[in-house]
Amino acid sequence: MHSTLCSNVTLLLAALLLLPAAACAFSLGGHLKALGIETFDSQDAFPVADRALSTQLRLDGTHAFDSGALMELSVEARLLGLSPARLLIEPSEAVNRRFDLDFEHTRGSWRSTLELDRMSLEQSHGDLRLRLGRQAIGFGRIALFSPLDVIAPFPPDALDTEVRPGIDALRLSYWPGPSSEVELIGVLGDEAAHNSLLLTATRNIFHLDLLLLAGELRGRRLLGLGVAGELFGMALRAESCWYRGTDVGQFDGDPKEHFSIWAFEAGYLFGDDFSVTAQYLHNGVGTNDPALYGATLLSAPLREGLIPLAGRQYLLASFSDRLHPLVTGHLLYIRNLGDDSAMVRPQLEISLADEVALSLFVTLHHGDRVREGMIPVQESEFGDRWGSAGAFLRFFF
Repeated sequence: MHSTLCSNVTLLLAALLLLPAAACAFSLGGHLKALGIETFDSQDAFPVADRALSTQLRLDGTHAFDSGALMELSVEARLLGLSPARLLIEPSEAVNRRFDLDFEHTRGSWRSTLELDRMSLEQSHGDLRLRLGRQAIGFGRIALFSPLDVIAPFPPDALDTEVRPGIDALRLSYWPGPSSEVELIGVLGDEAAHNSLLLTATRNIFHLDLLLLAGELRGRRLLGLGVAGELFGMALRAESCWYRGTDVGQFDGDPKEHFSIWAFEAGYLFGDDFSVTAQYLHNGVGTNDPALYGATLLSAPLREGLIPLAGRQYLLASFSDRLHPLVTGHLLYIRNLGDDSAMVRPQLEISLADEVALSLFVTLHHGDRVREGMIPVQESEFGDRWGSAGAFLRFFF
């Protein structure tokens, strides 16, 4: 987002006025993170940065008023660099933010950003709770990629899912019973066409979580259903969301008038250390023709971050095992069942201290390579490069 004088003044006033109040009520928290990635054997037809370096400093504060209201404020500074220089893409969470509360400076392949990621006020009364402002909102029970997490979902291959990006929203929650919740959510998009109004409901019946999602998401009418429970110790989840597209056929619209995204997921914990989660994902936005992946990636659902995958059918799996009291191994596997391409990411999570963790990972890709020619043709989703390797350091305070 391009900074404006009004936004910069708002951010400065919020930091100067609200942070001291938060410090008086609670101790401040936050984190410092650094991520470095080296990509090898990328193809010039679909280039990616050979090296990427990202650092992030975040400060979180909350303030409880005597009236019972709660204020939340988070400021985040980021620095991103790519080598060689590539186009820096606008983050997808911008589509869910009406107010420009960022300082941003780009020079060559470096971008520095200072943003207000949280600024919300919450008030509760009995079984009602109202929260207004920039806040984090998620929905759904599926772990790897939830079709019901429609506002600002994490990609299934996201490395950092500890903090969900804030969005500009009004959220009214009501608890009609001890095992039920109903929420009305209004989201202010970066423009009026990207506003959203959603109704969510959850209820636990006979140890089953039932989920309902309905409303309008950035111009699309939608209806979503989900169920989650356990059977013989195995976690079972199913979710589906049906959409009526908007601006169908236009460059900045949806590719289809009607589409759905649905998934089944099963997970099992063996003992205390080893766990397995597997998911089948149907992406109604995607295509079975690799030659059309480029057009699919430019469609509105993918540009908005609704789903980051261009194919139609996927198998996802994750494995986790505690190898040592201080070391945990993870493995993520994503396979496009249409073009038979895949990515696999083994990862080691190392605890260096109570509040310091280091992740070492390698991402390997398999699939048909790009067909060279006057116009390069993509033959598979994951075959444009061999993979990447990196390190991710996190310090919490």
